[in-house]
Amino acid sequence: MAAVGRDEVLANPEQAGLRLQLCHALNELLDQRKITQTAAAQVMGVHQSAVSKLKGYHVEKFSVERLLRLIAALGPDVAIEIRPRAGATDAGRVKVVGVG
Repeated sequence: MAAVGRDEVLANPEQAGLRLQLCHALNELLDQRKITQTAAAQVMGVHQSAVSKLKGYHVEKFSVERLLRLIAALGPDVAIEIRPRAGATDAGRVKVVGVG
């Protein structure tokens, strides 16, 4: 996987993929909390090296479920919503919303 970061995820979130979108959301939460990687690791129950990987958008070894659990460990509720699209004939979209 090529190196990717905040700007690339924001520029085209659907192309970035769900894991990178979730990683971006997690990084936004960490930035808002202004805590160290060590403190974040303690809150999320992971090693500091895992936080470092996430800060660098290296999500290859993180499942969607694990990323959701890490986000929830930081405090916010995580809701998955499946809803109809009026008049849509093509495939639906998957996106992460609500951080900020």
